Amino acid sequence: MKRFFLYLTTLVLELIFGLQRVFMIAIPLFFVIVIVSFFNNYDYYFGSFAYQRFGNYGWASFVDDWVIPPLFFSLGVGLMLGYLNIFFSLQAFIAGGQFITRFVLGARSPSSRERHKIYDTLNAVFRHVKGPVKGFSTVFIIDSPFDQVNLIGTTLYISSGAVQSNDLPVLLAHEIGHLNNGDGRMVLALRRLVFIPFQLFLAGVRGFSTNRPNPKPELKEFEAMEVFFFLANKLLFFWCARLGGGIGVWLLSWQWAKHFREADYKADAFVASLGLRDQLIEHLEQFKFYDAAVPYMLGWRPANELRIDRLLNSKGETLAAASAD
Repeated sequence: MKRFFLYLTTLVLELIFGLQRVFMIAIPLFFVIVIVSFFNNYDYYFGSFAYQRFGNYGWASFVDDWVIPPLFFSLGVGLMLGYLNIFFSLQAFIAGGQFITRFVLGARSPSSRERHKIYDTLNAVFRHVKGPVKGFSTVFIIDSPFDQVNLIGTTLYISSGAVQSNDLPVLLAHEIGHLNNGDGRMVLALRRLVFIPFQLFLAGVRGFSTNRPNPKPELKEFEAMEVFFFLANKLLFFWCARLGGGIGVWLLSWQWAKHFREADYKADAFVASLGLRDQLIEHLEQFKFYDAAVPYMLGWRPANELRIDRLLNSKGETLAAASAD
């Protein structure tokens, strides 16, 4: 319920700030329609307007014929295009989807070797699951040397590096935990709030997903250019969010960060329940980037130590409960 309320608040913010997109589309379209109509019918309308004007009723007729129809048409088109991202987001939240995300991320179908390894590992993980568990609708590959695994909607996006990793069972189990909790649909719904051209532009700027590792995770000394580019990115993302959608996510990023960290804790608990706790801790000690593909969240940093604490404390609580029994 809390997640749904946060999503509704994000949509309300998108509706409010989306008005500027509506007028940015409607106003130029209105003048284009009027100018094109005028020159296409120059003789007729010029003569008609001159006669109506000198007949003392021309201005009202001019407004009715020249202003009202194109104005309503332009506003209608502006409303439809300006809020199309909200429609796509709701559709993704309810029904899911994969084509747009696959296109933006540049993902491909797995090869036969990759498919066999992924599905063999999934089957090995499923054998340890007690009770019903959901399965991924589709699996796509992102050619990257890093260990990246993302659940977006019900589709699994896994890097070619992760396929070859020894931690593949842990990575897949973690995403199964997200799938069972319905986290993927929310990620997809938030991504759909950003129009596709802006998704592609942001992907070219610095990676649209938060799963992209920072090439400079720690600065050894103060670097003025790094500070400049950091501030420039923040300003760029703010204006992209206002114009291209996702401003609600940008404004509520601190709440969404909290939500997805809690979602990671739950997915980690699922991995631990399969007997992969130690392997997950080892993985968290080595890799220091977040694995949630949410727009405009490039400033997030992983709370890997807190996740490890949760895993260690959950073991302590289990042992304490067992000894008490």
